[in-house]
Amino acid sequence: MGDTWHPALFAYIAKGCAVVGNGGERIDLIGREHEKRKLRDVVERVERGHGSAAAIVGPDGVGKSALLTTAARIAQHTFAGADEAVVAMATATEAERNWPYAGLQLVLSSVVGAMGPKHLARMEPELSRLAAGLDATVDPRRVAVPLAARLSLIEAPAIVLIDDAHLLDLASQEVIGFLARRMDPYPIGIVLAGLDTDPPAPVLDGVTTILLDDLTPEHAVQLIRGRFRDVAEPVAAEIVRRLGGHPRTVIETTTELSGSQRQGQARLDRYLPVPASVRGRLVRRVDMLTPEQRFALVVAAVSEDRRVHPLVDALGGPGEEVTRWLSQEHLEVADGYFRLRSPLLGSIVWHDAGPVELTRAHTLLADAYRDLDPETAWWHEAQARLDSDDVIAEALERVARQLLGRGEFERSAAFARESVRLTTKPSPRVRRTLLAGGLAVFAGHYDEAIHLARERIRSGVPDPHGAVLALLESRARLAQSGEVPTDLIVRHAERLEHSVPDLAAQFWLVGVRGHADRAEIDQAAGYLARARTCLSGAAADTRNAYYRMAAWTSALRGRFDEVTELLSHDVDGSDVLIEADRCLRRAMIFTRLERFDDARRLLRVITEERRFGETSAVLGHAYVVAMVVDMRAGRLEAARRAANAWQRIIGAERATRGAVPAYMVRVHALMGNWRAAEECRVAAWRVARQGGDTWTSAVVHAGAGAMDLLFGRPQDAISELERARELALRHDDPSLLLVEPDFIEACVQVGVVDRARDALAVFNRRVDAVPTSWGRHTLARCRALVAGVEADEMTEELYSAAVSVCADDVSPVELARTQLHYGHWLRRAGRRTEGDGWLQRAAALIAETGAAQLAVPGELPIAARAAPAGDGPELNGMTALTNSERRIVELVAEGRRNREIAVELYISVRTVESHLGRAFRKLGVRSRAELARMIANQRRGSTVELP
Repeated sequence: MGDTWHPALFAYIAKGCAVVGNGGERIDLIGREHEKRKLRDVVERVERGHGSAAAIVGPDGVGKSALLTTAARIAQHTFAGADEAVVAMATATEAERNWPYAGLQLVLSSVVGAMGPKHLARMEPELSRLAAGLDATVDPRRVAVPLAARLSLIEAPAIVLIDDAHLLDLASQEVIGFLARRMDPYPIGIVLAGLDTDPPAPVLDGVTTILLDDLTPEHAVQLIRGRFRDVAEPVAAEIVRRLGGHPRTVIETTTELSGSQRQGQARLDRYLPVPASVRGRLVRRVDMLTPEQRFALVVAAVSEDRRVHPLVDALGGPGEEVTRWLSQEHLEVADGYFRLRSPLLGSIVWHDAGPVELTRAHTLLADAYRDLDPETAWWHEAQARLDSDDVIAEALERVARQLLGRGEFERSAAFARESVRLTTKPSPRVRRTLLAGGLAVFAGHYDEAIHLARERIRSGVPDPHGAVLALLESRARLAQSGEVPTDLIVRHAERLEHSVPDLAAQFWLVGVRGHADRAEIDQAAGYLARARTCLSGAAADTRNAYYRMAAWTSALRGRFDEVTELLSHDVDGSDVLIEADRCLRRAMIFTRLERFDDARRLLRVITEERRFGETSAVLGHAYVVAMVVDMRAGRLEAARRAANAWQRIIGAERATRGAVPAYMVRVHALMGNWRAAEECRVAAWRVARQGGDTWTSAVVHAGAGAMDLLFGRPQDAISELERARELALRHDDPSLLLVEPDFIEACVQVGVVDRARDALAVFNRRVDAVPTSWGRHTLARCRALVAGVEADEMTEELYSAAVSVCADDVSPVELARTQLHYGHWLRRAGRRTEGDGWLQRAAALIAETGAAQLAVPGELPIAARAAPAGDGPELNGMTALTNSERRIVELVAEGRRNREIAVELYISVRTVESHLGRAFRKLGVRSRAELARMIANQRRGSTVELP
């Protein structure tokens, strides 16, 4: 059909898309693969000449319109090339519901508008005569029978799609329903979309039904995160847990949240807001409730743990009429727990309830839980108090600490917040505020922690209580922005050094953490020295933190012999919050020591065992460290997964911030994903410039230089790497910033041997001072590279040593690079068999690590790429192409010219032509058009796909 389609077709498809809304196809059909397959079956049956009908039925807002639009697109694709095929789409409206046959005329006009010239000449007069004179006096059967007879005139396939079919007038519903049940002899398909009503709308009754249920939790989370870039995955999961999987409900409720709530930086309200559109659908059900029924729903809504037995007791027992009504109409019960069938109905009655009603509900539940669960009883006692109550506040603090010890972080935080609210005495209030604020920082709710800490300003809290809250604020500000709050630290620490040394030391250690994590090592060392002067009067937890941060600073300086001694003084913390920090910091230290397996074991405690819960702050930090660990260890795919997990935890909007995109430039470049590497480079560079973060800037330049080198632009690589090298040379440990080996290699490729030799001399001295496995191995490779350029007679000996130095300890990515250089040097020296052997070893490591781009610049020979005889199937067709050839073939299939491909892949036009010629021979095609057709056919039905 293609360009010969009637223009009206596109107008009607566009109309259907408008009903769905911007992005409806992409968003609302998440998790609807099964339903799409059913629609494809309908269309394919019509293509074979047999009629078919289906009804898409479900509650409001579950993606019916989007699915119908997808059916139109399936039909458009299936009927491509059939000039007279018809795809017509119409949408019924409430305004025309009382006009007899208005819906039928709408559908018929849509069909006529979508017809090609041949059908139009034959069918339009017939349909016009049939539609003339239709009014309320005409019996629907007298319309349906002659219309069915005219279906035999349709020869080409036709698909008619009707949205909101339940809104059609009754006469039109009967006619269309009559036709839908009699489609089989004709190449016509009817797809109807309507609400699930009882009884079913006449037009939907008796038609094969595609029933749309709520989305699964997994798909509902995916839906939210696809629509809102700033939503963190834990927040989306919590929304779905509370509301279920109704697409429109979760989307509209998420819209009502603040940005900080969506990002996970502020906690969700106990009862989520109810959007006006959602409330409108439920308001009739609320208005029909008696006062007793409304109150029963309030009691169910305020129940925290959803246990059935206390709820029944609070309502007067199982024999009460309102208890039976609630159980039958609104509860789903399993294993002694309940859930509201409509969680938003519970939110509505809670929001509408007054203080007296809420107090009564909590009081009844407190009595019901008194003997069953004293902790929950205290919670409801607290909720029933509108004024302060120090007795209950003390009980809540005690419970909060017990919950913290058991790892129930969210409940612990809730109890701690309530204990602050009910406290009047200054000293206990500060202690409880500190607990609640610490839990808020732990959960990543930094705004909440800062608000709690500034209680000292609002209430005029004197020192040392005010200083304790200032310390909380300094920690929250550092965690929120990464900026060291120097104003708070210096002002309070200097004043407290002699009077409260423990508190002063804690302030200095906040500064150590901030500066060290930005690789501002001299500033971190200065703050560490100030903290050391306060240690004699410091508590055990503070001393442990000092030794931990001292070990981290020494690891950054490359003083690894000091690290083990310092860590031996860092014993287990006194609570779980301290233990989480200890676990993360030790993983970071082990990464610097190249003890990657030890680092992973610590991180798995957080990411897999979830010992510290689902909090975005701890989990997010753990995934950042895991990404660095796996990048350093040469596990590129694992690093990519860790970065993706980090993005899910904190939300795509915030994922452009910080150093993760900067590190991922190198990872994506090694994996051959230029687009992803470039996106990370742009995002990280923007953040580095906005925040004045010199460390992130250096990591970006180092990654960008590595990317240029890998993609064949050594001159550009030198420019980027020089900027990173300026910062790298300020630090003792060359492995802190992976830049010097890339710089030396780029200089060798460009031919500036003097610069390469000078850089090698500097690198040699630095590795001698801090001899990490990475440093020793890459130094050996760089020596061989420079010697090879100068035709040094020691080159072979240097290469032979390079592939052996730390071979068991260094990243397999670095080892593969060394083996590649050695193999190519041997081939250039005329020793092809030996060279191919080393290239074969490199190819195995490249396959293992996923560093596909390493093979591109020199293009491994076929002998090095292919598996040994008997180890796998013979290469043929698409499987015979190299990675470079596949990328070029894919771009050609997209319609790119050779020059455009060369620019995108950073190679010459001649290289593109060479790769394309080899691909043509392997695939047995003779033209770009033939290649494009072959790729299109494979994408449609073959199991062979381009990477």
